[in-house]
Amino acid sequence: MGLSDLENRIARTPLEPLTTYLDDPLRVLRTIRFVSRFDLTIVPEVEVAMKNPEVINTLIHKISRERVYKEFSLMMKGKNHERSLALLKQFGLLKVVFLVPEGFPDFLDQGVSFIERLHRPRCDSNFVLYSAGILIYYGVEEYKVKRNKKEVFVYEVVCEELKMNNSEISSVSGIIGSLKCMLEVLDGFDPLKIAEIIRRLKENWDLCLVIAAYFKYNSTEEAENHLARIKELVTGFGIEQIWLEKPLLNVRFIQGNEIKTLLKVEGKLIGAYTKECLNWQVLHRSGTKEELLEHLKSFNCT
Repeated sequence: MGLSDLENRIARTPLEPLTTYLDDPLRVLRTIRFVSRFDLTIVPEVEVAMKNPEVINTLIHKISRERVYKEFSLMMKGKNHERSLALLKQFGLLKVVFLVPEGFPDFLDQGVSFIERLHRPRCDSNFVLYSAGILIYYGVEEYKVKRNKKEVFVYEVVCEELKMNNSEISSVSGIIGSLKCMLEVLDGFDPLKIAEIIRRLKENWDLCLVIAAYFKYNSTEEAENHLARIKELVTGFGIEQIWLEKPLLNVRFIQGNEIKTLLKVEGKLIGAYTKECLNWQVLHRSGTKEELLEHLKSFNCT
């Protein structure tokens, strides 16, 4: 690629394309990233080489997953991430990025078609948002696979294969795993249910809400209206950052020792009383510890 190519916004390889990509197949993903970032046009001979089965096979089997992860992460966090996704789909490279276990259906194109509707601005959280969106249909159907002598969800395996860090795996898996509950919130607002989701997902709860709204509603306007409605209700209850809130009773102190001491509760009942404490605080935002204790004295968990 020379100066004239840059001036004309053309993407080509300095050497013969197939040789270039077989020498280092990761250059295929890098091409997509730069084409998207600088709004370039790929010349036909480069397109042919990028689709070459040998190149794709080598990219899958001989390039470390860490290097693939880095390129995809840079795409999603970078400029014009939407075009990067479209090109990954066009060149059949989604299966390179997301290695779905053998024997399971390929919902990746379907996932990209879904997230193409989101139109979110450039943001670091886009990596988590779009990864969850691409894998959403594996969560809706709850496909499971045997791994390490236990059953896990397919999307968790894919996240691990992509070599996401632990925080990203937790975020993506948490969003997909909370989708059904969030869809129920859209059907009928329940402050206790949304508070539980927010505690679980923390700052990613609104990403789950975005995915749920666009999954439920075909119209962008309708999805955005319901997004705004739920966010307004959450803000009205003052629970948008409830995971940072300290419980009025120290329910975690020595496995619920304060509940045991003050209420004479033992064993499995501690969990039920702990949940009731958290729920009461959601519904009584200015309530006091004394009021909570009075409520718990009359609480019947049976």
